[in-house]
Amino acid sequence: GGMNLADEFDIPFLGQIPLVQNIREGGDSGVPVMVSDDMISKVAFMEFAGNAARGIAMRNANLEPTKIQEMMQ
Repeated sequence: GGMNLADEFDIPFLGQIPLVQNIREGGDSGVPVMVSDDMISKVAFMEFAGNAARGIAMRNANLEPTKIQEMMQ
């Protein structure tokens, strides 16, 4: 699984996004999964985003201001 790959490369595990067809179809039609009825995929994306944001915040807390990374909104 994804966790083993993260361990193998010594990087933080951010989450697993399900490989479901409606994510791709939504992207093709311009309807992001976050505005769809697919709660499983929504939760997966929210967990991934939250983990990424926390990781960036923790990294920034340990760096001098000239090396802080900003997230685009």
